[in-house]
Amino acid sequence: MEQKVIIIGLDGATFDVLGRWMEDGRLPHLKALAAEGVSGELRSSVPPVTAPAWASFMTGKNPGKHGVFDFVVHDKTTYQFHPVDSRSCRAKTLWEVIGDEGGRVVVLNVPLTHPPYPVNGALVSDFLLARGRGEKSFPPALLGEIEERFGPYHSDTVLPYFVASQADEDVVRFIREYARAVEYKFQVAHDLWERIRPDFLMLHLYGNDQICHWLWHVLDPTHPWHRPRESEKHLETVLEYYRTFDREIGKLLDRVHGDVTLFIISDHGFGPVYKALDLNTWLYQRGYLALKNRPVTRFKRLCWQAGLTPTTLLQQRWIRKGLALLAGRLLRDRSQGGVEQVQKAHALGQLLLSFRDIDWARTRAFSPFGFGQIRINVRGEWAEGCVSPGDEYDRLKRELVDGLRALTDPETGEPVDGAVFTREELYRGDYLADAPDIFFIPVNGKYRPKSTGFTSNAAISSFWGMSGIHKMNGVLIGRGAALRSGVRIDGAEIIDIFPSVLYLMGMPIPEDVDGKVLQHMFTGEFVHRHPIRFAGSTSSSQRASTEQTVAAEEEEVLDRLRGLGYLD
Repeated sequence: MEQKVIIIGLDGATFDVLGRWMEDGRLPHLKALAAEGVSGELRSSVPPVTAPAWASFMTGKNPGKHGVFDFVVHDKTTYQFHPVDSRSCRAKTLWEVIGDEGGRVVVLNVPLTHPPYPVNGALVSDFLLARGRGEKSFPPALLGEIEERFGPYHSDTVLPYFVASQADEDVVRFIREYARAVEYKFQVAHDLWERIRPDFLMLHLYGNDQICHWLWHVLDPTHPWHRPRESEKHLETVLEYYRTFDREIGKLLDRVHGDVTLFIISDHGFGPVYKALDLNTWLYQRGYLALKNRPVTRFKRLCWQAGLTPTTLLQQRWIRKGLALLAGRLLRDRSQGGVEQVQKAHALGQLLLSFRDIDWARTRAFSPFGFGQIRINVRGEWAEGCVSPGDEYDRLKRELVDGLRALTDPETGEPVDGAVFTREELYRGDYLADAPDIFFIPVNGKYRPKSTGFTSNAAISSFWGMSGIHKMNGVLIGRGAALRSGVRIDGAEIIDIFPSVLYLMGMPIPEDVDGKVLQHMFTGEFVHRHPIRFAGSTSSSQRASTEQTVAAEEEEVLDRLRGLGYLD
């Protein structure tokens, strides 16, 4: 290969955080990397959520072609949802295409790589979506070899229930666990780089996403939750994480040479969240969603109307204190027992008004688990669908879109800052019909769409828990002999990395990718000597796995996603 490539995926990174610390010299290696190479914002997928965003990166395609729209897929027979995994992404990945061209690859912890599958090299799957059984690496013996060298593998899934109390020791423990994971994973990356000598290596790091979710108010002095004294206590600890990452980038730069191009990318950006938008409450209040007419549901509805909701409960000090005690156990005990505690907590939530109380036969539209999604209950498509396809469907969809675009905050009278899209406006491809019908995407991130069921009896309510939410503005930083120096690039999208890496490595680009080669980040000499070459379309990937999905293990993954804030 003329050029080898290393990609570090810093989940959720944004220049809104990194930029100021790079400028003032606190992150000197990142600052030098941008100064000596290219940098710019990297626009995420819609929705800007980890699973579809990384799937779009790794395939160069929009979700309508790879089939991943969120962390879960929905069963149209049972109305239940199931976590996605590597088999859900139905397009070939960047490392599979590189392997087909004879390149050696190392892939470490990238979301949607569990269960692991054969590659021309080595793969350690992501632990976010890993189940209790089954292999975690390819070849299967690889993980054991790594743990013999470096100790137990850091799973990068610290459950952040410390926010219930913001206790100093738990904040510190939370951040330092992620910092240790950074050090550990870079050790593994260095080791496999030397032993396997790959042409392509990718390492994914997760901690930044969770720090921004739960501690944005510490980083952002304009956030309503910001308290100067609290920020002073925690800011230096937060900086420890980023300094650790910066040091590891420095070590990596010392190791690689002129034939290696290094990229740092993120799947989405971050910004503040102030309020919650409960889409199911909105749909219920406008008559699109119906509840069962059974005694237990009528009783729960009366309690909900009287204010007995998750939002009001979490405003009670004794509830928050109980969550703080749970936080201590979860942070100190990373065993299965911790997961069981999460399951118990969410089981208690079923005592309130929930998805179990929806009358599907009379519900025309609902918001399933996911980021700002609305699905229309179409007859012949869903088991208890009641909306006729064709004119009735089209009228209802327009009505919902118009209603969402007209939303205002009753407290301020101002429009809710959301962009509303239909699936046809966003996607194209064989899996378009699997996509939700409508998406609500926060523009400035100030209103987080909630899809748990009925978190509040008001469509817009105060938000508890996270202070940061995903935005479209991810990051791209790159340095290498073929890249320009000190150049800010504009207009890059996450789907552009796939064809740009293949171009850099001298490989043909499949004709069916949606991304474009970012030619403006390459030197004129490199572009002149390397015309873009195209190949036939990539075949759909049918990733086989011997791993069997067990209901209890699937529920463990869902509870992990809930605990980390991905499923409300």
